[in-house]
Amino acid sequence: MLKKIRVEKELTISALILIAGFMISWTPYAIVSMYTAFFDHGKMDPLAATIPSMFAKISLVWSSGIYIFTNKQVLKKFKKQFLNIEEQKSLTLMQSTTQNRNLGSKGDSQPIST
Repeated sequence: MLKKIRVEKELTISALILIAGFMISWTPYAIVSMYTAFFDHGKMDPLAATIPSMFAKISLVWSSGIYIFTNKQVLKKFKKQFLNIEEQKSLTLMQSTTQNRNLGSKGDSQPIST
């Protein structure tokens, strides 16, 4: 029973964070749109109108990130996927470094003449 309450609490927090992120992202766009529709009638500076719309479009990235970092199962798979990639890169780098050292230590190199 206690585990179920904890899981429901985590889900509630995740949902509230997602809702807050949505509201924060889309409210500036809604305000600019309403202002333009009712008061300004298209005379607003293009840059002032573009910034809120870009902020609103970025909400897709915010919501994905929030979901990844608030859901433990998704976060675990996300870390596993990206940490394995990093481990493979570092393993490949270590292998190539070791091979370079082995080639240099066999005496195959020639002395530098001046």
